[in-house]
Amino acid sequence: MFTDARGYQNGVNMAEDAIKRAEEIGAPEGVAIFANIEPIYPVDADFMMGWVETLSPSPYEAAIYGDFSEGHDVRAAFDQAVEVNPSILDVAIIWTHQPQKGITTRENAPEFNPGTPEEARALMWQYGIDAETCNIDTNLFKRKLLDYLW
Repeated sequence: MFTDARGYQNGVNMAEDAIKRAEEIGAPEGVAIFANIEPIYPVDADFMMGWVETLSPSPYEAAIYGDFSEGHDVRAAFDQAVEVNPSILDVAIIWTHQPQKGITTRENAPEFNPGTPEEARALMWQYGIDAETCNIDTNLFKRKLLDYLW
């Protein structure tokens, strides 16, 4: 677990630790490992490059959770990382929590429309958080995400 998503070596270290832990619990090849970058965490492009470039050649898939909507730090860091290494756009699996639409039932769920770069591999969108009745978050995901879950 980390609370500071800055620095290339930090991204490498966190990814190496995540790979080690995945191996220890017997996670099968192809499982996505998400860097959970909360809105309060400092983040930069170097961290994202270290994370993705370390996970990519591993048996696991590089994935990132955060606010990928325009004008936010995770999006800015991601865009900068892609400028340096365009393959990040094709490799990293994205799970965003924006825009927020609020908690819904399955029948009232919005169409899948996460706030991410259009070309990104956005496979999951958390569109509602902290329901009052039951503290749950509501998510939509593309069926392809199932290929990367364990």
